Amino acid sequence: IELQGNPSTGYKWRLDEGASENLSIVKVEDLGYGEPAPSDKKLVGRPAPYRFRITGLAPGSARLHFEYVQPWVGKPEETEDVWVRVSD
Repeated sequence: IELQGNPSTGYKWRLDEGASENLSIVKVEDLGYGEPAPSDKKLVGRPAPYRFRITGLAPGSARLHFEYVQPWVGKPEETEDVWVRVSD
């Protein structure tokens, strides 16, 4: 999945495991910031996608709760819930 962010601000997305549900059915890998869109490459402080790889481990549904935070502050600026269904 991709969540929009801006690396120049010091913010990053992180998975809040305590606020998520049924994490045992998925593996979540933090891939960090990807490349900005070609149209944004010349902008200073340009936005870029923050990426996570989600791999299904067992059938069922899970809610992944992500927070957009500056690690030294800890309080999220934004949150995003992603629902995942893993099929047989």
